[in-house]
Amino acid sequence: MLIHRKVIVKTIVTEQFKMELLARLRKAQREIELSRQDLELQGRKYLTELQGKDPARADSFRQKLERQLQKRDELNAKLTAEIAAAEALELESEYRQTDVDGLVEVHVGDNLNDKLVAAEIVARDGLIVEIRNQ
Repeated sequence: MLIHRKVIVKTIVTEQFKMELLARLRKAQREIELSRQDLELQGRKYLTELQGKDPARADSFRQKLERQLQKRDELNAKLTAEIAAAEALELESEYRQTDVDGLVEVHVGDNLNDKLVAAEIVARDGLIVEIRNQ
């Protein structure tokens, strides 16, 4: 019988991995910032139009706009922290990328606790270098 268990995917930090990770994080941060600027510009423009037509709706819209801008600010702050953490990664250390579901075969007589313990896949620059069954 096959059952699901968690598999932890890690990568060994190399200069290439670190550069790619930082590039992805910085790109995401730029996209969030551009999205925020566009939202603010378009939102303020619409808000100005709405204030002359329907002040009650304008107030509701302003609150929604502020919440959306705050969400983008929070995302930006989170990405800033992730960039700082990525910059601090030591070469040759292990970095936990993600968790995935995996299958493990079980048989009568197996120690279920041993089978359910998370496995690990370790990669270096995208190539699997080790599979660990803890």
